[in-house]
Amino acid sequence: MNADSLTKHLRLSAFICGCKLRKARPPTLPGLTKTHRQICAVPQLLGVAALVLLAWSRPTFTTGAVPPADCSPAVVRAALSPPQLPIVTWPTAATGQWPLASFARFVVQTPAPFPVLTRQTTPYGGSSPSRAHNVELAANRLNGAVVAPGEVFSLKQRIGPLTRSGGYAVDYGIVVENGEAQTVPSPAGGASQVATTLYQAIFWAGYPIDERTPHAYWIGRYGHEPTGLLGIEATVDEFGADLRFRNDGPGQLTILAEADGQRLSVSLSGEPPAWSIQVIEYRVDNLRGGTSGVWRSREAGVPPGQRIVVAASECGFDVRLVRLVSGPAMPDRTLVATSPYLPARPVVVEGGRAW
Repeated sequence: MNADSLTKHLRLSAFICGCKLRKARPPTLPGLTKTHRQICAVPQLLGVAALVLLAWSRPTFTTGAVPPADCSPAVVRAALSPPQLPIVTWPTAATGQWPLASFARFVVQTPAPFPVLTRQTTPYGGSSPSRAHNVELAANRLNGAVVAPGEVFSLKQRIGPLTRSGGYAVDYGIVVENGEAQTVPSPAGGASQVATTLYQAIFWAGYPIDERTPHAYWIGRYGHEPTGLLGIEATVDEFGADLRFRNDGPGQLTILAEADGQRLSVSLSGEPPAWSIQVIEYRVDNLRGGTSGVWRSREAGVPPGQRIVVAASECGFDVRLVRLVSGPAMPDRTLVATSPYLPARPVVVEGGRAW
């Protein structure tokens, strides 16, 4: 219930009792005893206390605390300049059995029946408790998925429903309103990190991608390691975006996911395909400045005194990536991935009462 609806509810309760919130004290009416007037004052007092509590706990907009991103063209271009564009040819040095490791919380170890074709990793250490829960729950549901030859895999179908009733916690997601990206409370916030890490594995393994949606603004933790390339990321949403790819390789694929509290890894295991992967075009342009100010909110799951930067200040820019997959017994296959990123305003969560 928001502040407006709560205010209307309390005013209605007060009216029934014979008084209104805007009055300094209950009215004196014929036949209304002192006891009646004291009872009548209860909704008024509750209303004042509730509105003060809502004003204290609602998100606030401030300036400072988190420095704005330096979006000057020289600085951004220097930061976004990648090393030599990579070429991946099978078999790679990454082939071999899935490494034995202790899996955190939700994730259960699954040995790879075939060589590991690619293994991609993104960090999630320092996330809020609710976001870490969502990353690990989605990783647990993804782990062990088998994609048959010719099958189209849907991430949302595998890890969903992305709702509270589906086991996910409320954290933060991104919406776009009036052309501006906003970070807002959302069920399953953080599950898109699983989508991003899986997308990176699919991208570097060379499989066709049927559906992929980028985030509305760039998220620094999703930069590809170790190439430094931007734009190799994806989001997923219960009522919108999905990540779908097709297995057109020589055999079945097994998807393996590992989350250890700090880093998320996704691997594809299967028979190596007879093709090579090359990024033949990488362009970052349309640079634009970030937005000013900081959104602050409180979360009960964060220890008092602790601050978590949910979203950093980010510049806006566009990325165009072209991936070429070629092999001796197949026509060349080209993937053009475009990602228009809006500037982002930082969001800070502080320990305390949830809003």
